[in-house]
Amino acid sequence: MFSGATPTLRVESVNGLPINDYRIRGDEVEIRTFPSPRGKPVRARPARPMTAPWRTLSTDEILIHLSLKTPVAAWLKRRMELRMNGRDFMDLVL
Repeated sequence: MFSGATPTLRVESVNGLPINDYRIRGDEVEIRTFPSPRGKPVRARPARPMTAPWRTLSTDEILIHLSLKTPVAAWLKRRMELRMNGRDFMDLVL
């Protein structure tokens, strides 16, 4: 289980695709998706926080990120390495 502040990652698109926020909460990785305002990428967090429901990523979704070596996979690996004290990252997702 993870402790401390909730680690988050925001993935924005330069071509107006939806914005994805990822967070690690407990032993789960969660995602929420926002439409990009007016089809344009967001350069900074808005003054009013956007709200969208969080959902838990499945093991298969996490494995897809890992196999495609996405920025989300790199972020997860860094976060897990900091927390796992040398335990194998793949043991966590399998």
